[in-house]
Amino acid sequence: MEETDATLTGLLDEAAGLRARLAHVEDKIDRRDVVDESRQLGRSRGYAVAADGGVASISKAATLLDRYGFCVVDGVIPAPVVNAIREEADAAETRVVANQDAVKSLMEAASARGVDAEAQLRGDPADLPAELRAARRRGIPAKLVNDIVWLPQHLAHPVTIGIARQVLDDHL
Repeated sequence: MEETDATLTGLLDEAAGLRARLAHVEDKIDRRDVVDESRQLGRSRGYAVAADGGVASISKAATLLDRYGFCVVDGVIPAPVVNAIREEADAAETRVVANQDAVKSLMEAASARGVDAEAQLRGDPADLPAELRAARRRGIPAKLVNDIVWLPQHLAHPVTIGIARQVLDDHL
């Protein structure tokens, strides 16, 4: 019985030591210089992976997303088309805002007439004054088109899809 108590005491002492060490490390984390860390990260580009890195890039990107909340995948969009893609993205943003405004106006007008505003969105999206996409299930209102639909060839890059599969649910 004495040996069990000594072992238990030893384990409790070890646990207390580990808790103290953990508290010390957490304190160091809380006191770190975020600005300096950001500068170092920017210089090192430690947030980036290469699109041609296959499974290793996918795994690293998932880790970076978890750590920083973002990552850059170099090489998904070829350099010669970056400016054209940027212009398309800007144009898409303009279309998204116009769609949001059109749907907001539609909803406000329906509400002012005492009509179920959401019911107006359940019709054929082609008949509505905005670019909308039909919902998958019948009876669900049409949804706004997101600007992401104009960049499919780059979003469908194998590494981009691999990253999404690793960090999102299996239904992707």
